[in-house]
Amino acid sequence: MGDRLCIEFGKQLLQSKAWFKLSKSAKEIYGIFLCKRRGKWINHDNKRKENEWLWTNLKQLEFTYLEALNKYNFSKSTFQRGLKELFEYGFLDIIKSGGQLWHQKALYGISDRWREYDTEKFVPYKRIKKPVIGWMKK
Repeated sequence: MGDRLCIEFGKQLLQSKAWFKLSKSAKEIYGIFLCKRRGKWINHDNKRKENEWLWTNLKQLEFTYLEALNKYNFSKSTFQRGLKELFEYGFLDIIKSGGQLWHQKALYGISDRWREYDTEKFVPYKRIKKPVIGWMKK
């Protein structure tokens, strides 16, 4: 399967207002996140229900700055801007914030908040604030 696996971008996604707001780099980063999904194919015996992918790690995706730089040639600033856009327009959420001090990796999650972008139902991204440890500046 390896290289033959394809990523599906639905018509609703490609025609959404949020998608048109994204920069080229943000779209590329989103595509890489979609490649990081893992799942299994579910064959439904019921003819009324279509066969489908069951994604198992949608809220456990890792993508480090080093990987972005070394494997995909994104500069730190381009990667940061792309992530910010994906959060802002509802394509990604931060599940767990990483940290340089203890070399913790951030965990990201695929979100469908983009479906509600530019409507009253849209839930804006709220940055996770890291807890301040006693000796750290506030």
